[in-house]
Amino acid sequence: MTSIRAANGQELMAQETCGNDINTDAASFSHRFEQGSLRAKKTLRLVPGADVSTIAVVEGEVLLPVTTTTKTLLVAADTDLTSIEKATIVQDGMQLRIKSIEGDRVSFVVSGDQQRLLAVRGLNADKRYLQAKGSSSMGDIHSGKKSVSANYQGEVAFVEVVVAVKQQPLEYRFRFNQSLPLQKSQSYAQQPQLPQPYHLDDWSNVLELAKSLEPEQKNSAWLGEPLVRQRTEVGLLSLFPSEVTRGFGGYALRGYVQLDMPYVQALDGYQGRAVFSANQLNLVNHDPVKVSYEQNLVMNFKGFGNNYKNSNKTEAELRQELYLQGNQQMSIPLGEAGESLKGAQLHSIEGELQLKLPKNIAAQMFDAVTLGHRLSSEGLTLKVIELAVGGIKLSAEGDTSKVMDILVLDKEGKQIGHGASFSEEMRSGMNSSGDQQPPRLVSDLRFNGELAALQVVMVTDTVTQRYPVTLSVHEQE
Repeated sequence: MTSIRAANGQELMAQETCGNDINTDAASFSHRFEQGSLRAKKTLRLVPGADVSTIAVVEGEVLLPVTTTTKTLLVAADTDLTSIEKATIVQDGMQLRIKSIEGDRVSFVVSGDQQRLLAVRGLNADKRYLQAKGSSSMGDIHSGKKSVSANYQGEVAFVEVVVAVKQQPLEYRFRFNQSLPLQKSQSYAQQPQLPQPYHLDDWSNVLELAKSLEPEQKNSAWLGEPLVRQRTEVGLLSLFPSEVTRGFGGYALRGYVQLDMPYVQALDGYQGRAVFSANQLNLVNHDPVKVSYEQNLVMNFKGFGNNYKNSNKTEAELRQELYLQGNQQMSIPLGEAGESLKGAQLHSIEGELQLKLPKNIAAQMFDAVTLGHRLSSEGLTLKVIELAVGGIKLSAEGDTSKVMDILVLDKEGKQIGHGASFSEEMRSGMNSSGDQQPPRLVSDLRFNGELAALQVVMVTDTVTQRYPVTLSVHEQE
């Protein structure tokens, strides 16, 4: 990218001279073709105080190296790959070293001018091409090296490497007079479906159903057999194999916890509404360990049998066909005591289940939705950080558990998308203080149509139901 200017000619793109991925650094096209096209992504920083809505011109250039001459090399699986000379291919600044050829897998490392590497293919003993099954790669931002592991349909007897010997650079300059993406015409829109507050007189029905709830085990089979599955007042709480291990951040009791409970619309898919907390760990032949730990459980509906969620049915009807399930990996920090507890057998965990139900809600409309715009409601600030075709990404500062829904509306006020899920996004680069940018919470909303406004539905008053729990693991003989 070479320039971003306002209508009055003012340059809005920040001038950067050092750092990773600065504005003047080119973005590489991906090697994955999508309907005959290539895609590149570039994040640009503007001068302080710049208003995105004033952008009138975006200019840049595309440099496309077209290969005019290639060279093909063949490496046999029985080649002595411990010999650097035999295992390495060098071509005009590009270096590829084959690390191993074993069965259906080929592993190699490429560095330097990686655009010169055109293909790495697996061949069988008859030198026929094997179909690729997939590959994984890992890059090193400091050395520029990329390690690749590729799998093929069949045993690899030879590896074919195709490199570019001569390239003709083609340069295209472009200019956009529209800074934001053109949205697709809507194909489906509906009247806004606003979530409703929870009526507490219904909670007794939930507790009654919890006494006999039997969730289908296939929905959590990937976790294996639980150490304990205990019926609580609100449902079944399960603890899966857990042990004290050392990891990033020190020693901790690590495992999975899961809650199955009757269906409640106000808990379905929301973050921060169901919480498992632990206050004491009891381990065999050790003194009780006091802890302070909370883990959010995002509850999602599961169907009994082949049932699915029918939005035309009442909540009472849905409870006969659906239930809620939330499972999450837990990591209870043990501090300095952790090393002495390594390998200890867990006897029980004492803690609490919290269910936070929205008693009152409020909706706020935001008509000015532009890149960089901030939306504030009930102590939460949302910022528009990305606009794309059929998508908008928001960053959040504050308690996101208050968000019941974010409706994406068109100019007629009809709903073309919605969502209330936030996830943590890592960021590269430094902040104004010179420190590493901290992660941020983001919500990525998809829609189909032309976005005109957002309606944010927030919880203004919550009732928390608390239930003490003790997960007791039977001691093994």
